[in-house]
Amino acid sequence: MVSSKKDLLKKIIGVLGDSGREAFNSIINNEVEEAVAYERENGIINAAAALKDAKVNEEDILTFLQKHWNICRDEAEDYLRVKYPYRELESYLTKRGLSSEAVENFMKSNLVRIKLRHNQILWKLSPEKLMKAIEENK
Repeated sequence: MVSSKKDLLKKIIGVLGDSGREAFNSIINNEVEEAVAYERENGIINAAAALKDAKVNEEDILTFLQKHWNICRDEAEDYLRVKYPYRELESYLTKRGLSSEAVENFMKSNLVRIKLRHNQILWKLSPEKLMKAIEENK
């Protein structure tokens, strides 16, 4: 009988051989890479949020993101003007009691990402005002 999950995993890998081991390692590596990318993106968004909350001007925020996260200007603008307010609006809608599905439907049906990309003022709004501006601009 197998005494632990670790022993079970070793037994499975032993049965599968080298190709099974390679496949398993590939799956693990992909999971790790996705987790690292997810955390990096959240770190950049959190940095943008903190700087906005500290009332740092837009140009300085963009410069900071470029310098400390080693990203190009376009990517810094996307984090500040699209990804950050998008996440804030999702959080706001969730706190208002909308389900995950309802939040996703709102974001998609109102083309929130597209509107944020094409209107450089929207990112400066509070989530409540952003929601109203998005709804009014259908």
